[in-house]
Amino acid sequence: MKAGAKSPHASSRRRSSSKEVSPPMTPDPLLLAQLQQLQLAQQLQQHGHLLNYPPMVYPAPTMTSSRPLMEEPAPSALILQQLEAKESRMAQLSALLEAVKHESSGTTEAMQRMLHELQTLQQTNASLTSELSSAKEALVAQDADHSAQLQHMLRAVDDERRDAQARFDATLQEREGAYGAARHALECEVAALRSDKAELSTEIAQLQTHCNTLQEAHLALESQLQAAMHDSDLAKDELESYRANMNLKLHDVEAEKQELAQHLSATFQDLERARAALVDVNNNAAQLSASLAQNDESWQRTLESLERQRADDAKERAAQTTTIKALEDALQMERGQKEELNTAMRSELQRYSDEMLALDAQHSSIAHSLRSELETSQVCLLQAKAELATLHDETTRQATAHIEAARQLEKTLALKSEALETLAESNQSLQNELDAANLRLASLTSELDAAHFARRTVDDRLCALTSTLKQLVALLELNASMVENDPTLIVPAVSELATLASERHQLLNALQTQQAQQLADVAAWATEKEQLAAQIAAKESELSSVQLDCATLASELQSRTATQANEVTAITQTCESKVMALETALQAATLQTMQFSRSVETQKQRMHQLEDEKRDLLQALWTTM
Repeated sequence: MKAGAKSPHASSRRRSSSKEVSPPMTPDPLLLAQLQQLQLAQQLQQHGHLLNYPPMVYPAPTMTSSRPLMEEPAPSALILQQLEAKESRMAQLSALLEAVKHESSGTTEAMQRMLHELQTLQQTNASLTSELSSAKEALVAQDADHSAQLQHMLRAVDDERRDAQARFDATLQEREGAYGAARHALECEVAALRSDKAELSTEIAQLQTHCNTLQEAHLALESQLQAAMHDSDLAKDELESYRANMNLKLHDVEAEKQELAQHLSATFQDLERARAALVDVNNNAAQLSASLAQNDESWQRTLESLERQRADDAKERAAQTTTIKALEDALQMERGQKEELNTAMRSELQRYSDEMLALDAQHSSIAHSLRSELETSQVCLLQAKAELATLHDETTRQATAHIEAARQLEKTLALKSEALETLAESNQSLQNELDAANLRLASLTSELDAAHFARRTVDDRLCALTSTLKQLVALLELNASMVENDPTLIVPAVSELATLASERHQLLNALQTQQAQQLADVAAWATEKEQLAAQIAAKESELSSVQLDCATLASELQSRTATQANEVTAITQTCESKVMALETALQAATLQTMQFSRSVETQKQRMHQLEDEKRDLLQALWTTM
C-alpha cells in the first residue's frame, strides 16, 4: 500500500463530502501521527533497519466550501474514516511484524550457531580433560615402574650383600681356625724347644761339673796321666761329638725361629692390608651416608613442593567452587519454560565438579604415594646404614672380583642408558601431544574470538530492535496485560527447546563415541607401557647374578642412588611442568567457556525480552481488533 493510493471508501467519502460541511482548520491528530511515523521510519532507515516497511496511510481530511466552517462531519463519514485508519494501521503492523519475525529468525539462527560453537568448545574442553587424565595416569604408571625398579635393585643389592657377608664369615672362620692351629703348633714347638734347652743346660752343667772333676783329678792324678790318657781321649771324643750334635740342633732351632718370624711378619702385613681395606670401606660408607642424606633432603624438598602445589590447587578449587555457586545462583533465576536447559547446565556443572574432585583425589594419591616412597626409601637407607656397619671386617680375597664387577657395572649402566633413552622418547611423544593440544587450544581461542565478535554484532542488532519496539509500543499505547489469554504464543519457544534438545542429544552421542575412542587409545598406551616395563624388568633381572665385594657394592650403591635421584628429579620436574601447563590450559579453556556461557545466557535473556515485547505487540493487535 502506497501513500498516494486511493481506496473505494475514500472515493465514496469524497462523493458524500460534496453535500457536507468541511471541518474547521485545526491540526488533525492522524496527520500528526503520520508525520511521527514518517520521522521514525527515516531514523530507522538511517540506522539500516526496517527498509521495507510500508508507511502508514492515514486518510486526509476532506474540505468543501458548500457548508459553513464550524459544522461537524456526518457520523457515517467518521466511521468510514476510522475504519480506513484501522485498516491502514493493521497493514502497517502486519508488515512490521513480518519484518520483526524475519529479524528474529536470523537472530535465532545466529544463536543456534553460537550454541553449536559452545557445544564444540565444551567437547574440546572434555577432550583436553581426558588428555590431562591420561597424562596423569601415565605419570602414575611411570612412578610405579620406577618404584618397582628401585625395589628390585634394593633386593638385588641386599642379596649380594648377604652373599658377601656369608662368604666373609666363612673365610673369617677358616682364617681364624688356621691361625689358631698354627699358633697352637708354634706354642707346642716353643714348649718343646724350651724343654730341650733346659735339658741341654742341665747336661752342660753336668759336663762342666764333670770337666772340673776331671781337671781336679788330672791335677791330683798326674801320676796316672799315662794310664788315664786313653780314657780321657775317649771322653773328649765323645764330648766333641755331643757338642757337634748340640750345635746342629741349635742351628735347626734358629732356622725354625727365623721361619716363624717371617710367617708372623707376613701375618702382620696381611692384617695391615685388611686394616687399610677397612679404612677404605669406612670412607666409602661415609660417602654413601652423605649421598643418602642428600637424597633424603631432595625427597623432602620434592614432598614440600608437592604440598605447596596441593595447597595452591585447593585455593584454585575454592575459587572455582565459589564461581560455580555464583553460576548456580544465576541459573536459578531462569526456571519455568527453560527448565530442561537449566537441568542440562547443572548436570554439566556437576560433571565439572566431579572432574575437579577426581583431580584433587589424584593429586592426593600422588602425594600419598610419594610420601610412602619417601618413607620406604628412608627405611631402606636406615637398613643400608645398619648393614654397612657390619662390613668393617672386609678381607683381601674380594679384591680379585673388582675388574669383573666393573665390567658388569658398565653393562648395567648401558642398559640403564637404553632405558633412559626409551623414557626420553616417550617424554618427547608426550611433548608432541602437548604441542598439538596447545595448537587446538589456539584454534579454539580464535573461534571463540570470532564467536564474541558475532555475539557483539547480534547484541547491537537486538539493541536496535528493542529500542524500535519500545518506541512503537509507546507510540501505539498497547496493553500487555492479556498475554495469558493466547497459549499458542508458547509454541515457538517449545519448538525451539525441542530443537535444542535434539542437537544436545546428537552432541552427547558424538562425545560418547570420542570418549570410547580415547579409552581404546589409553588401553593401547597402557599395553605398550606394560610391554616396555616387562622388557626393562627382563633386562634388569640379569643384575641378580653379579657377585660384588663390599667396596664395589658401596660404590655401585652410591652411583646408582645419585643417578636415580637425578632421574627421579628430572622426571618429576618434567611431569610437574607438563601437568601445570595442562592444568593452566584447562583452566583458561574453562574460564573462556564460562564467559561464553554467560554471554549466551545474556543473549537468551535479550531474546526472551524481545519475544515478550512481540507478545505484547500481538496482544495489542488483538486488543485493537
